[in-house]
Amino acid sequence: MTLSAYDRLLIKLCHELLKYLQTLGASQQEAEDISQDIFILAWQLELKLAPPQLRVYLRKAAKSRLIDHWRHQQRKQQMLTRYGPQAVGQIIIDHTEPAVLQEQQLQAILQELNIAELSLLLQRYQQGNSLNEIAQANQTSVAAVKMRLYRLKRKIRRLIGGKNNG
Repeated sequence: MTLSAYDRLLIKLCHELLKYLQTLGASQQEAEDISQDIFILAWQLELKLAPPQLRVYLRKAAKSRLIDHWRHQQRKQQMLTRYGPQAVGQIIIDHTEPAVLQEQQLQAILQELNIAELSLLLQRYQQGNSLNEIAQANQTSVAAVKMRLYRLKRKIRRLIGGKNNG
């Protein structure tokens, strides 16, 4: 499959976006997710802009998406602070193997999870949201939600010490 000049330019700019987002303070995961979303959006729209204009447009779009992401994280943090610890603890207990988790083990797991992971657990297993609903609420793709859930389950299994660590 041969790539058009536009596609090659987008791929090059996507790598630049990754670095740009990280200089703004985004984590590696945030930068990858946002640059992937922006890349797909630009690829689907087939914007007819000159390379310098396209670069500026994509940077502005990525920065805006990152700021929106951070605002959502703040709201999630507020909600988790208010309602989260008991609900997340119950979710982990309900979705683990029959072996009973000790309170200390549960606390250790909760401390290892970040805000985004706790929020994802709440959205999926307590609120019962679909993958599409979670993706829309977090302004990301369904594929990104699936991958984050997979990684989160794997992380929890590893923290619990379960047999299936992969």
